[in-house]
Formats: sequence, C-alpha cells, structure tokens
Amino acid sequence: SLDTFSSDHFLLIGFFDFLNIRDLRAPSYLKQCSRFRTEYNVYVALPEQKILFTAEVDSGLKKPAYSKGDGYLNQEWYRLKSTLLTAARRAFSKRIISLNKLQVVPFKLRPFIHLSQKLDHYISSLFKIFSISDLYFSWNRFFPSFCREFTDLFPDQSAFIDSLPIPTTLYSVFITLHLDFPTFLTKFQTFLRTIKRFISGKVTLEFDNHKQVAMKAAIAEQNSNFYEDKGKFIRSSLNREKRSIVLD
Repeated sequence: SLDTFSSDHFLLIGFFDFLNIRDLRAPSYLKQCSRFRTEYNVYVALPEQKILFTAEVDSGLKKPAYSKGDGYLNQEWYRLKSTLLTAARRAFSKRIISLNKLQVVPFKLRPFIHLSQKLDHYISSLFKIFSISDLYFSWNRFFPSFCREFTDLFPDQSAFIDSLPIPTTLYSVFITLHLDFPTFLTKFQTFLRTIKRFISGKVTLEFDNHKQVAMKAAIAEQNSNFYEDKGKFIRSSLNREKRSIVLD
C-alpha cells in the first residue's frame, strides 16, 4: 500500500472535528506510545493563527497531485494528512507531552530508594576528591547518617558497615595500606559499590513482590465483581476506547 511509510514517518492523530492535531515522531508506533508527542491545539490559537492554518490547508490541497495508478485513495488520504500536519506546524504553537508514566513507589520502599540514591550521589561526588584530607572531610559528613540509616533498614547486615573505615580511622588505614591516593580511592569506591549493589538488589526484589501482590489483588477484585455484579465486572475488564481516529 502507498500509505505505508518509512520508519521515520510522522503519524497524525486527529479527533473527529480535527480541533486537536497531534504530530507523533518516532521510529514506530509502539515507541511513539512510550516516548512523547508534539501537540498542536487549535483551542488556544489566536484568530490570526486559525486564518493562517486555513489558508495553508487550502493552498496545500490545491497543489497538483500525481497519481501512480493503484492506491489512488491512499495517496489522497496521505496528502490530506500531510497538508493538515504541515499547516499545523506553520500556524500553531506546539508543546511536547511526555508519555512516560512515572513509576509509583510503594511507601515502605521509599527509605530503601532514598538510601540507594544517597549512596549513589556520594559515590559520584568522589570524582571531585583529590586528597586524603578532602576524602576525610567528605566521609565524615556522609558516614554517620548513612551508617544509622543502613543499620535501621538492614539490622542483620552489619558486615557491610564493618567493612568500611570509620572517619576517625580513615587516615591510618590509608597509611597502613601503602597505596597512592588514586589507588586507595578506587579501592574505597569498590567497597561502596558493593553496598550499592546489595541495596539495589533489595529494592528490585521488593518491587517484584509489590507487583505480585498488586496483581493478585486486582485478580481478586475482578473475581469479586464477577460473582457480585456482572455489569461491574464487564466495566472493569473492558478498555474504554478513546473517541478518536488514527490517520494511519
């Protein structure tokens, strides 16, 4: 079909009255659904912009069309889409709408995620440390609160904390190892990353458990609706389609 485009084509979604024109640009429709869309909305357009849009559409449709035989209707359909889209780009202001859905964080997991992000930020900040004295002041600010939070969340994992030097012994550990500072810092970061992987693994495991519980709860609710109210079961099971047409 001549209405099949290359991977970088623009997809236009319009409502029945064509008052909303949306320009989706992505390698495929599935990726478009997961990325973003650019919306041109005539509702917020000024009268001059509406006049310009009408003139652009009229001018575009008056241009001669070249038929290649088969698929003439597809060519006209594509021509209409292209004309509307081109006119919208020239006449209306646009806004980028992200289609990425924020992941809902369960309340009980927030302390774990906070601790993971806190450690991650600290590890990143170590790239700005160039001496043992700087590392001491940095570690002295970070370690007490991190140690307390980690112990509260993982009371049976004290071995991780025991593997780290406390601030008051940091300099003596550095001297004892007989390492230059860059090598010592790399070794220090390795210990921190080990703890970071442990915390991240815990967060991933708890997220998976949360999804399993949520899925079982949803299934139980549908089963309850089925036995108690057949109409409610049907309404909760079916997806409501948006009243729009896809020009593709």
